[in-house]
Amino acid sequence: GKRAQLTRPTPKKTTPETVEVVSKVMEMLTVLVKTAPAEYQLHLAAVTLNVLIGVLRDPTFEVELSGPVLVNIKSVMECLEKSASTEQLDPKFMELIFNGAIGSLLTSQVAFAPGKAIEPTVAATETLDFVLGDPKVGRRDAKAAAPEDQEVDASPVDITRWCNGLLGAMLIMTNCARVEVLPKFMNLFGRMIMSSIESNVAKIVTVGYQCLKSIILIESTTTSLTMPGTESDASTTARTVVKDDKVGMQVLEEGIQTLRSLATASSEEARSGVIAIIMSTVVPLLHDVNNKNEMASGSKAAQVHALALNHLLGLGTQFPKEFRQGLAYLSVERRTRLETAIRQSVLEQQEEQKKQQEREQREQERLARERDRVKIQLTSSFSGFT
Repeated sequence: GKRAQLTRPTPKKTTPETVEVVSKVMEMLTVLVKTAPAEYQLHLAAVTLNVLIGVLRDPTFEVELSGPVLVNIKSVMECLEKSASTEQLDPKFMELIFNGAIGSLLTSQVAFAPGKAIEPTVAATETLDFVLGDPKVGRRDAKAAAPEDQEVDASPVDITRWCNGLLGAMLIMTNCARVEVLPKFMNLFGRMIMSSIESNVAKIVTVGYQCLKSIILIESTTTSLTMPGTESDASTTARTVVKDDKVGMQVLEEGIQTLRSLATASSEEARSGVIAIIMSTVVPLLHDVNNKNEMASGSKAAQVHALALNHLLGLGTQFPKEFRQGLAYLSVERRTRLETAIRQSVLEQQEEQKKQQEREQREQERLARERDRVKIQLTSSFSGFT
């Protein structure tokens, strides 16, 4: 099919010496935040986060230094969280720094993940200006858009930039959960996560799911972030999870784990409904166990089937009552498919146990024969002695 490609300026080359100096400066600033008295900590944190985010968003360093930058961001936020818990920091000043850091990350990032096809009418309007009310920020020309059935090329630089920005924002949000995020940033972050898991780039989809899981499991933020968790919103996650012909096993694994985290984070009253949605989403990944060609050992279908079934069985073990209730919500076809897969799995386990027992029995018989042979040889060798 046709491909659309978005081009960006080639990042300037840098030297190993420059990378090392910048890396050491970042580490020193982070150490200063962690060791400074409380009255200076927020001011140092503001400077440090500004430097870290600047390096993260700089095309010159985003490949070589993205890892260390993210580690240092996490350290700074954990330090602020610890100090805030002892009420040593000004909450208003901290909230200002917190949202400023998130804003500087998100507002420098376009609203649509690389590799996500978007409609032309949406491309020109639903960018950051829609969320932030700033027509000068993040606008993408409609010519850059592609129909939904058209793949979009994404350069390694674009992929790295997107993932770095999303991971940086996620680390800030999840490592200092007591500070409230401005709704415009929370909404934007939620949309960027959903844009990520709809991308056709496996790395971006994986990072999107990882961020979504982290946010789901932080109770104080799940209430204000729009995420798949209801029957209507779960469809986006479902579409990504079930397109196993286009994505890798790691993406499928992350997608299913994210759905399971919804069950863990949900209230007892809502959990049975959430689990029913998860089951309805994951069961279609199961394949016809009677199709020997499709389920050949090592085939993609067999791997996807095993992955989905293991997670469904794990969900049933973790929440047996809700799992049984979820079965009642499944269509006859999906319930039959699940029951057949479980029954086949049990039979295979029993068969494997039987084979293992037979192997052990043959080994015991072999050892017994070997002992008898050695005994006969010894008897024969010493038969002439009296």
